[in-house]
Amino acid sequence: MNRSSISAYISALLLLQFLAVNTFILSPPLHSHAPLRSSSIQRSSPLHALKGGINVEPMENAYGSLVNDCATFFVDSFWSDKAETGSLTTGQRSTLLRRQEAEFRNRYGTSRNGKLVVARMKNLGDIVGVAGVEIADVTAGKNPMSSVPIMSNLAVGKQTRRRGVGGKLISGVENIVRGWDSDWLYLYVESTNRKAIKLYRKKGYRECGLDKDAKSLVPLENGGLTSKQVVCKVMRKRINGSFFQKLFNT
Repeated sequence: MNRSSISAYISALLLLQFLAVNTFILSPPLHSHAPLRSSSIQRSSPLHALKGGINVEPMENAYGSLVNDCATFFVDSFWSDKAETGSLTTGQRSTLLRRQEAEFRNRYGTSRNGKLVVARMKNLGDIVGVAGVEIADVTAGKNPMSSVPIMSNLAVGKQTRRRGVGGKLISGVENIVRGWDSDWLYLYVESTNRKAIKLYRKKGYRECGLDKDAKSLVPLENGGLTSKQVVCKVMRKRINGSFFQKLFNT
């Protein structure tokens, strides 16, 4: 086979990967209960500080003061964006911080079932991103599965977005799942979150189902919190397997 034939063959494979669609129904996501000031938390650090690089490392156990730091970061980076007024009241922030810290401890507190991945600035040590992954059973729906790795609770600091932090967090989670010898990594993302969906697609994730019964908390203008129904895309990526399995995400 000459070089031109090889190039044409590879181009055809890449085109097929792009067109490939994996469709099946999954049960409601683990994240249907939407993910629910310390000096280590990024506040007004200059963007040029990122030039020093970012460390992305998993926490061995989600205990201690770092969990509180991560929960505080998540509330300020994720939940404030969901507030109807664009910011949280003192009461909302206190409630969400308490819930988020408890969720991190419950879901990532043991190294066997889950990990919390933290991105920090190398030169300052500030937290600029977090993400979690855990092994969980998915038992509802038409295609029940057991022991499935699910990525959730991914957030990037407001002042360090569009700087590659999200991609580094995803890669960090994938490295963990690779070590677990799991074939697939799943995630759930609200269908209206176009920026996140674009990032996941860029990283090789493809839609494989919809969850129309997911729930998400919303901080209200009156200072309360409410749960609303949302539609989530179910996405997955082949992590372990042969070259062609990864190429076609099958």
